[in-house]
Amino acid sequence: MKEPVAHSGVWALALIMIVVASWVVYRYLAPKTWREWASAGLVQAFIIALYAEMYGFPLTIYLLVRFFGLDRKNLNANLWSTLFGVGETGMMISMVLGYGLLFVGIGLFMQGWRELYRAHKDKRLATGGLYGLVRHPQYTGLFVGLFGEGIVHWPTVFSVGLFPLIVMAYVLLARSEERRMLTAFGEAYRAYQRRVPMFIPRWGHWKQLVEGARMSGEHEPSRAVSPRDDRPMPSLTRGYTTPLYILPFDHRASFERGMFGWSGTLGVEQTARIVAAKRVIYDGFVAAVAGGVPKEYAGLLVDEQFGTAVLRDASVSGYITSASVEKSGQEEFDFEFGDAFGRHIEAFAPTFAKVLVRYNPDGDAAVNQRQAARLRRLSEYLENSPSKYMFELLVPATPIELQALGGDTQAYDRTLRPPLMVRAIRELQDAGVEPDVWKVEGLDRWEDGARIVETARRDGRHDVGCIVLGRGESEPHVRAWLTTAAAVPGFIGFAVGRTTFWEPLVALRDEKISREAAVAEVARRYRQWVDVFTQARVAASSSDMVPETPSAAVQPAGSTL
Repeated sequence: MKEPVAHSGVWALALIMIVVASWVVYRYLAPKTWREWASAGLVQAFIIALYAEMYGFPLTIYLLVRFFGLDRKNLNANLWSTLFGVGETGMMISMVLGYGLLFVGIGLFMQGWRELYRAHKDKRLATGGLYGLVRHPQYTGLFVGLFGEGIVHWPTVFSVGLFPLIVMAYVLLARSEERRMLTAFGEAYRAYQRRVPMFIPRWGHWKQLVEGARMSGEHEPSRAVSPRDDRPMPSLTRGYTTPLYILPFDHRASFERGMFGWSGTLGVEQTARIVAAKRVIYDGFVAAVAGGVPKEYAGLLVDEQFGTAVLRDASVSGYITSASVEKSGQEEFDFEFGDAFGRHIEAFAPTFAKVLVRYNPDGDAAVNQRQAARLRRLSEYLENSPSKYMFELLVPATPIELQALGGDTQAYDRTLRPPLMVRAIRELQDAGVEPDVWKVEGLDRWEDGARIVETARRDGRHDVGCIVLGRGESEPHVRAWLTTAAAVPGFIGFAVGRTTFWEPLVALRDEKISREAAVAEVARRYRQWVDVFTQARVAASSSDMVPETPSAAVQPAGSTL
């Protein structure tokens, strides 16, 4: 073949690319066993063949011209440009697409390595971050990068032939590694296998995977580590510090009895009406995000019984999701699905698994002990789960406490409840319950909020977050609670449900407004809470003084919500 071929003969550049790419591969894969060396050897062969053809001699083009009669006009070292006769334009298109995949692959490859190193350093199982989306993000990154560079950007006879062999080799290697992980971690890793796919993320998680490839890592090791180096530790570093604006509508008993006045087993039509009502709330949430609420901070909380479709749609849409785990309408916490609670969490893989618990340290000691045991069980389960732990703590007054205050519930909220909340959090922590986020009742004083955060973050729990709930109170009362919480470092957001959606849904039920108007009102109220919280946070951060606390004389809502 005597015809000139563009973009070939640059052997010095070919050598540089081969050396650099090979160094990256061996640094991050760090082969040790014969199987690892064999797999890395295939990647090495792929790299050599690819860049030797890309910048040196276009062997694939030569073979196609020599043996398959490829048109010799406008030859180019890039196969796509030659096959389709699109010249430099075709090469640029394949280059942009291929490099896009390559950079995503490199990001997954390196970030997966960093996360694995941090898990190794903490002597724990790596299940968070990218490892919460796929079990082998390093290998996923390797496949994506090689496909982008050797198939999309610059296909050659060797890269096309070697790519499936490389995939096969690393699938076998991953299976071998997982057998060792099962030996080391037993049921914990088996549960992880059931929750998280091997190489390809679930539908709706691709965006999270790509975003995870852009994350930066800290404290890099001098060499790579392998999953076989991990040893189990009893707990993970917990916490959540990102702003979190939750619209909760996981209520079940209050919808059945309070909204519609039903009792007993629901029929199909009754269930459908509650499902439809919750869809109105979800549509309002979506409208609020479209109207300016930051999507990365916007979250919803819904139950599986009436909100399965909402949970799935929200997950696919990339929203923060929370799913309730507790039985509804019970004074004592228990799991909604008994011993099968883990399978239900895995089925939806929400951002948060949430529990609602009524716990007064001065209450029934036996009940508190039973609850703590169940809650610790959930805590231990979530240690090796991609879902985080959200704990909604309610501290109801005992009859003796309320009697001592003459039945004044507002006085209880101001004086007795805050120190009881601190004691409750401490007792639960001491019992082995380790939430990532505490969802607590509103507080009237800045100092009380600061004590809550201090307790939630004690003894190294530096990243644990707190959010304030609305408890179905009036709008002025909720505003006051949000304003107080926003001024306290460590309170990252709120969860306001009934004050957001109850009145619009009642008006829709009574046919006083249209569905569109109900959706718009839910969206308006949810945006309102975001504005109240963020503006109060800005105001507090711009002041050198502890903010004045809102008046404690705000009256609660007169409803029984």
